[in-house]
Amino acid sequence: MVPALRNSIVLKPETLKLQITPHVKEGEMDSYYGYGYAVSQDGEVVEHNGGNRVFKADFRWYPKSDLFLISVSNDANVRLFMMNDQIIDILRTGRLPDIMSWENFPLDKFPANFMQETAKKFIDLLQHYSDESRDKFMKEYLTPDIQERNTPEHLREVFEMLSRDIGQLPLEKVETADQALQLTIPGQDARARLKIKLIFEENKIDRIGAEMD
Repeated sequence: MVPALRNSIVLKPETLKLQITPHVKEGEMDSYYGYGYAVSQDGEVVEHNGGNRVFKADFRWYPKSDLFLISVSNDANVRLFMMNDQIIDILRTGRLPDIMSWENFPLDKFPANFMQETAKKFIDLLQHYSDESRDKFMKEYLTPDIQERNTPEHLREVFEMLSRDIGQLPLEKVETADQALQLTIPGQDARARLKIKLIFEENKIDRIGAEMD
């Protein structure tokens, strides 16, 4: 699909340019509507995704770096969009996710340091979510690198998705590993557990991952 677009097999270059040009701002995010796609203002990403709580599909094209990713799922428990954030991160940096050796941390002593304090604020944000508090948290507690790798609009989607997943459910388990924390929270489905992994760099969150067990 992308080779056909990139090499002007389907559309004339001037038509494609119109299709992936930001025309109308999409809400408060750094995202705009093109002709059929959502595009970033700087032209870094062209994308379209959707789902119905069971089926999900995600299309991403990064013209400047010549990366393309399309994926689909028929499993509601698959965190497709977040998984794709991680795949793009691997393609861009060449770094595979770290294999962590987790150790349980007692809940009654949490939070016990600055990193855990930040994680507690992260969970509080998800449980009492607002756009204003989310943007304030991103500015104060996320590294510039994570925002550059994932773009602010994708991170906002991640925060919103996690907030919907956990609602007001309480933190169930905390695990630590070097500069990382893993937080386990019951899912809206009583049989499921959501695991959120936060990796820190210089006291700020540099990577966010999540999976549903």
